[in-house]
Amino acid sequence: MCKYYPDDDIFKPENRFEREVNALELYEGSIAPILIWKKKSRIIVYEYLIGNELLKVSVDESIKHKIKHTISRTHEIARTKRKPIKEDVTKYYENLILNYSTSKVNFPEKQISDLQQLIDKQKEYLDRFSENLTYVHGDLVPPNLIVNDQIKFIDWEFFRPELSFFDYQYFNYYAEAHGMAATLDIEEEVSEFYNQLIDVLERLWRFGYLKESKEIFYKID
Repeated sequence: MCKYYPDDDIFKPENRFEREVNALELYEGSIAPILIWKKKSRIIVYEYLIGNELLKVSVDESIKHKIKHTISRTHEIARTKRKPIKEDVTKYYENLILNYSTSKVNFPEKQISDLQQLIDKQKEYLDRFSENLTYVHGDLVPPNLIVNDQIKFIDWEFFRPELSFFDYQYFNYYAEAHGMAATLDIEEEVSEFYNQLIDVLERLWRFGYLKESKEIFYKID
């Protein structure tokens, strides 16, 4: 599989490239595909995974258990091999807010303000749940989960330090958006917070996508 990172004024291609390479080198052959070749912060080639996208399989309790187990393994491996820093979480979102605020697309100020308020609140969560600080996949939409005897994740370009709750709620959010009855259990308080955060991120991303007249293959209310 060959992946190319086009220009983007919000998510810089070189940053996405670097995050994905870091993740593939960390997980390749187990949770992620094997990295084969890379070039100039733009192109990555990795092994083709034989299996089905999660959207194309019937999700029962055994599949849900595999999903949760694989997400948990992702976090555990990252914690043991890398040292996540909570300031890096805040820095990621602050850079994101800066990019949205200065973009030529003129993103809605209300949504940028909502994101800022949530990031301010997240600092409290980073202190309260510091034991859950790890590295997350960051984009666990159902098409990024490949199901065979085991489950592997693709598209790691948003791999970064975060609280582990993000991945679980991100999966829940997009499983619901795709009409899948596959939600994973997560503590109610953090579920509500991360649902708000992901919703704002989705709406900002969606606004930019529609401005560029690109097709979106799922809908939110």
